[in-house]
Amino acid sequence: MKIDNHLASDTPPARILLLEDSYIDAAFIKNDLEMSGLRFDLTRAQNRLEFLAALTYSYDLILCDYYLDHFNAEQALAILRERGIDTPVVLITNADEQKVLTLVEQGANDFLQKDRLGRLAHSVKRELALHSERRRAARQPQAPQPQSNPAPPLPGILATLTERQVEILILMADNWGTKDIANMLALSEKTVAAHRADIKQRLGVNDQAGLLRLTAALGLKSGFNFRSQ
Repeated sequence: MKIDNHLASDTPPARILLLEDSYIDAAFIKNDLEMSGLRFDLTRAQNRLEFLAALTYSYDLILCDYYLDHFNAEQALAILRERGIDTPVVLITNADEQKVLTLVEQGANDFLQKDRLGRLAHSVKRELALHSERRRAARQPQAPQPQSNPAPPLPGILATLTERQVEILILMADNWGTKDIANMLALSEKTVAAHRADIKQRLGVNDQAGLLRLTAALGLKSGFNFRSQ
């Protein structure tokens, strides 16, 4: 998977929605992304009404502060879920860590502290690449399954996991630790730790053997050759 597709001159700029009511913070974020060489079109929304208006268009990524004017990231995520919008969301905030980790469990893909934006460009490029791959896979026709060997359906409880959590689940079953997974997926260790705890709670699996049995039974495999890196 290439994470620098939007750097090439022959690819369209990434469409990014920034939900941020601070002009200074928005300027810092925009400048960091420009310095990384990323080609992007940025739309900024400062409150709920502007966010709703912006959602009349589609985006490749949403960057979101936690607290805004009479609005917050939790409400924004709820709106996205209600509308069936699967655009990845990266939180950029100095809000209380536990509040942010709760939103990660509810579907946010990653979070960064405003005063520590060193991972911003890498995280943005990573989420853009993953979202692009999901869209490409969705457009490709699926080969029919043989009638004699249908693919087993995912258990209902596993279907409640986000795509990012399924990805982390596979790596957990492969015995990767929190720090390794964070490095592989360009996430913070706290984000990964929050996902791991939520995955174990949802699936009721607490040991390595249980994770291995579950992923083996479902035929889940990582699409990334991390071992060779």
